Amino acid sequence: MIKSDFQFELDPTAVLSYAGGAIEKRLRHPDYRWILDHAASNLQSLVEPLVVWNRFTIAGQLHDKVLLQNGGKVGSGPLAAVVAGAHELVVAVCTVGPALEAKAKALMKGGSMLEGIILDGVASWAVDDLRCMFYSWAMQTVKDNEGYRASSYLSPGESDWLIDDQRVIFELLAADIPSDRIALTESNVMVPFKSLSMAFGIGPDEMGSEGESNCDRCTIREVCRFRPLRAG
Repeated sequence: MIKSDFQFELDPTAVLSYAGGAIEKRLRHPDYRWILDHAASNLQSLVEPLVVWNRFTIAGQLHDKVLLQNGGKVGSGPLAAVVAGAHELVVAVCTVGPALEAKAKALMKGGSMLEGIILDGVASWAVDDLRCMFYSWAMQTVKDNEGYRASSYLSPGESDWLIDDQRVIFELLAADIPSDRIALTESNVMVPFKSLSMAFGIGPDEMGSEGESNCDRCTIREVCRFRPLRAG
């Protein structure tokens, strides 16, 4: 299944946090406000949101693996504990497309380094926002239609869930993924780069973790400068 009807509203606070350090201080000066305005304009004209997703019946668990009824095995690290009690597993790949990143690189190559750095930060923020918007939509949809609840979501590479499992997610979604929009390299990195994968459990019963953000399970949560954005 594919969903692409997402609307983005740029959050300057988030973008400033992604920039960080001296760049963040400079952007807070009124003389540099135009850079954020340009970034907002580029976001609206260049973003190409796409989420490919599906839901799979869970047959059980074995150690840190979630066993699917179709024979698939997903997970490592905390995934099995987070979705414990779920009847189904939702897996998804999300991308904002290549255009934002390409524009950012062109700006930096052309000498507009600061503007390019900020636009690259906007692209990173956008794919995270896309993940959050999809999760919120899916959580509300299964609640309204089936009375289901949802576990917290996780993404490979952001916790002790190994990034190698992106290949498993791609295999599960192979029938729906448009190969001209999203691909996976041999080293299990998604292309376009501003992309990510995710999973969460759904069902009528209480699950292992509900209401956490991906930050709560992240291996760098204690030193990450972005975490306060989620805490707020």
